[in-house]
Amino acid sequence: LPNGSTLTTTWSKISGSGTVTFANANVKSTTAMFSVVGTYVLRLTASDGTLSAYDDVSITVVATGSGPTAPAKPAAPSATGDGTATPTLSGTTTAGAIVHVFVDGTEVGTVTAGSDGKWTYTLTGISAGSHTITITAENVGGTSPPSNPMSITVAPTGGGTPPVSDGGGGGGGCGLGGLSSSLFMALFALMKFTQRTRIEHN
Repeated sequence: LPNGSTLTTTWSKISGSGTVTFANANVKSTTAMFSVVGTYVLRLTASDGTLSAYDDVSITVVATGSGPTAPAKPAAPSATGDGTATPTLSGTTTAGAIVHVFVDGTEVGTVTAGSDGKWTYTLTGISAGSHTITITAENVGGTSPPSNPMSITVAPTGGGTPPVSDGGGGGGGCGLGGLSSSLFMALFALMKFTQRTRIEHN
């Protein structure tokens, strides 16, 4: 700056559909209020009394609350493979939303909805039995309320039923109802004794 000069700064509106009120138009950093929404060009001018320079900035003003909104409450999902060990859930929500899946109130995973809002999620590692499923959908605007609950039944991993015990050890394969080896030997000896008695008697 030239000796004895003082630098001054001034904010002004160059263009825009409404009026602009600056908290302090003579400082470099200030705040402003806009009367209506729209696009405005504001100018900051600096001067030392001899020379001056300026810079413009473009600002778009939007109405309060007009940003992204949270997804609406999603419908309860549908399920395919109900009664299997790995049922698959599916549904529709806001496009691109993150779907949170809850089993009996505990979150078990997430999936992102497609551009058409559709999503699918396969349950794995869930204990066998009946369970209640709910979901929520999340985006930058917030998280939806939980869906209505739906019920599914999960089968044991591997399916089938546990094998039935033959009730004994060692003798199940001989067709004698699982008799123990000692009892089988006793019966065998009795049969041999009976046979010999019949021969000697005859």
